[in-house]
This record gives sequence, structure tokens and C-alpha cells, in this order.
Amino acid sequence: GGGVHEANEVVPAEDANSTGSVTAFGAAFKAMEPVDPRRTAALSSAWSRVAISLLGLVGPFLTRASGDDSDLQILPLLKHTLLSVRVPMLLGGASQGPYWARLVLEKLVSMLTNGVNAGAPLAVVRDAVSLVAKFFLQNLHTLQRHEQFGQLWLMVLRLMLLFAKRGSDDRDAELEEIAVEALKNLLKVLLSMRVLGFTARKASGAAAAPGPSPAASPRADSENPPVWWQMTWDCIEVFLPGFGEEFSKSTLPKEEVQEVAAPVAEAPSAEA
Repeated sequence: GGGVHEANEVVPAEDANSTGSVTAFGAAFKAMEPVDPRRTAALSSAWSRVAISLLGLVGPFLTRASGDDSDLQILPLLKHTLLSVRVPMLLGGASQGPYWARLVLEKLVSMLTNGVNAGAPLAVVRDAVSLVAKFFLQNLHTLQRHEQFGQLWLMVLRLMLLFAKRGSDDRDAELEEIAVEALKNLLKVLLSMRVLGFTARKASGAAAAPGPSPAASPRADSENPPVWWQMTWDCIEVFLPGFGEEFSKSTLPKEEVQEVAAPVAEAPSAEA
């Protein structure tokens, strides 16, 4: 869909000097077919190092509100680099791919978090929402192979909620809507892949998750879901009160919503 088109955008000529090394690397990247495991591993490492360096270099420019056209090219440049359709194949084909994907994602989230907190222009923040959401989704299969996947997801989740909060604080309805819709899309993908599930309501009712998972996750049985499942819904409830309740109604079948309407004292029994 849209991620592919944006990833293939041509970098404007005026950015050529500042991105010469990235362009040269991209040419070598494009020319090879990732079939040799050793070469794939080396290129995966090299691409990740270049991407991390690029993020470190452009990060400080995010907070500049000069209105200069060159500043507005930062996000398109990052999308061109990070959302290339070849990146998931490269990272996914390397044994250390999950490690490199994690490092790039951590650097991206850190840079954008600092930018949002430091007052990055709203136009830039709006564009950043799709960048982090698409990078996460395009590399989801690789990131899932990382033993700390739950922590990586929570890191992305907190950034998406920070985007929504910035929109609310600055009374920018467009940014808030973009962030919330992106969050819904991320949640739907994770739920449909059985990577994330709804957890059982707590009897206390405080910050309870929306309801039981409709199916077991491949990473844990339904009676003992990962801690980060509950943390996901708790974190969302803090920033967006009532979101989880409404989201579960639109996601779970009607009969399951009715079944979890009242708090339960213990987790639902697992079916064979």
C-alpha cells in the first residue's frame, strides 16, 4: 500500500550533498540479491549502522521551527531510507536481523520522542506517525524473533500515545486523529496475528484490559499471557481512558463482548 509508494519517493536534488553516503550505499544495496548468508549478514549490519548514524545526524533538526523548506525534507528522507521495501528482506534474511532491527527501531523511537518533547513542528510530528508505524509493521516478522519483542512493542506504543497527547495538548485534532488511527491499525495487526491478545478483566476493575483474548498467542498459552499484554491495555487506558473498551467492542465478536461485560475473578479457561 502507501508504505511502498512513500518508500520509493525520489529524494530532491537539494538533499543530494547531505545524503551522498546514503545514496551511494543505497546503490550497492539495490544491486545485490540477498542470497549469500554471509553477504546478507554484512549488508544488514552495514545498512543498520548507516541508518542509525543518519537518525543521529538529523535528530537535532527536528526541533527547528524555522519553516525552511529543507527542514521539511527530513521526514521524506528518513522514509526513503527506512521504508525501502528491501529493508525487511535484508533484516529478515540475516541471523542477526532482529538485533539490528531493534537497534534501528530504538534509535528511531528515541529521536522522535525527543523531538516531540522538545517542540518539533506539528507538520513534522504528523509525518513522523506513519514513519514509525510503518517501520514497525514492515519489520514485524523480524522483530518478533527478538526475545525482547514485548518491550520493543511497548516502546512503540508509548510513542504513539505521546503523538496523540501532543495533538491533544496543542489542540491539533488532525495529529490526534492520525495518531489514534495509526494505533488502532497497529493493534488490529497484532491481534489478527495472535501476537497480542486481550487479557482477562481484573476483579478490582482498575485499569483493566478490555476482555479475554479470542485466541491463544503462539508465544504463550491463554491462561498465562505475557505481562506486556496487560501492560499494553493499562498504558493505553492511562493516556486514552475508555479507548480499550470501545476498541474491544469493535474488534471482538458481539457475543464475546457481552460475555466480558462484567468483571471476572479469574482468567477464562483455555479450550483445547
